Amino acid sequence: MAGQSIPQNDEVWDAHYSLRTTIRRQEQRLKVQEDQIADLKDQRDLWQKQASQVLITSQFSQKQAEELRAELKEREARARARRERVVADFLIGAHALLQCDALITRDASFYRDYFKGLKVIVPQA
Repeated sequence: MAGQSIPQNDEVWDAHYSLRTTIRRQEQRLKVQEDQIADLKDQRDLWQKQASQVLITSQFSQKQAEELRAELKEREARARARRERVVADFLIGAHALLQCDALITRDASFYRDYFKGLKVIVPQA
């Protein structure tokens, strides 16, 4: 130990102060990073909530689209059914309107739509 010098009291104090300062800085950096991690976790949770809402909205929109598609198919079927009327239906309606007091039929909507003023009687089942 002859080659080594014994540290002086000031040198020990400076080294101790330097280490304490370094530790404080590292603790501050750690605190900042912990705060950043907490913020990122909050942001992640918010994004997950928004993503689930988008998924729910997407599923709801898909359900609405399917309901609309079904409604449009039903309208098309009704429109086709109206177009497939035969001339006889129109002749019956015209005859009943001009020559009769009323018409007994189960297809009241067709005759009411095309022959305004015609009294339509629907038999009860």
